Amino acid sequence: MELKETFYDYHADNTRIGKSGLDLINKSPLKFYFERIWEGRTPLDTKALRLGKYYHAYLFEPERLDLDFYILKERAKLAQIGGAKPRATTAYKEWLANEIEECGIKTMVPEEYSDLAQPMKDALLRNPSIAALLNHSGECEKAILWECNGVKMKSKLDKYIAEFGSNLPELDELDGYEVIIDYKTTEDATDSGFAKSAYKYFYDKQNAMYVDATGGNAKFIFIVQEKSFPYLAKIHQLSEEDIDRGREIYQADVEKYKTCMEKFATTQDVFASFEGYENDKEINTVFLPNYPR
Repeated sequence: MELKETFYDYHADNTRIGKSGLDLINKSPLKFYFERIWEGRTPLDTKALRLGKYYHAYLFEPERLDLDFYILKERAKLAQIGGAKPRATTAYKEWLANEIEECGIKTMVPEEYSDLAQPMKDALLRNPSIAALLNHSGECEKAILWECNGVKMKSKLDKYIAEFGSNLPELDELDGYEVIIDYKTTEDATDSGFAKSAYKYFYDKQNAMYVDATGGNAKFIFIVQEKSFPYLAKIHQLSEEDIDRGREIYQADVEKYKTCMEKFATTQDVFASFEGYENDKEINTVFLPNYPR
């Protein structure tokens, strides 16, 4: 694998595939086509995505908050209009239309996001180990362009530390290593809660990909924080066994992606090139994951 570093419009680059694209390939190559390649696709925009995007910027790129986000400060407007359904009024709709125009190409987020951002950050920094990781010198939102088996890849790291060092005994195992930090918000930051999230969202695959993208020697650390008060947080890492399993999964997904794209380039037949769900013509017996409840 060849490592290449750059700064560019990560999400706009469809010539490369990243972790979220491989997740779609793993689930269904046909879903990948219609969500990432098809010209008629609609950009994915959910409350959870906006929340995650805003909190990541608040933590890692605060200088970009005013450039990339527009806070919809509607609380005072709703109070001014009053009534049982202020959002249904002409006054509110006219005000909102003006706010949307002012927002432009920025991401509009409700003011409760900005209300929560600082308390959540404060909760993180009360943990001395998390504070040491977040405050350490390093590169935030670092884009890595690399290749895997001839496929052009992309990865975006929340924070990359070239050589970690601290005086905290809890972090001794990281001293002298490259460290990749990934921040996650969750409903449950406990060990068992994070294990469920890691299994569901393929964090093992992400771990392996990002380590390989940076040359194979980095330590990968998850900072996981709950989204409800008091915003408890923990530091997690995955076992080598799980990271190896994640590497097998992502490399298999890369090969599936490569096969689909090569076939599509030859045939231009979407449905012949990108399959739907596996075994979708059969009755499938399912087995529940073997993790603690």
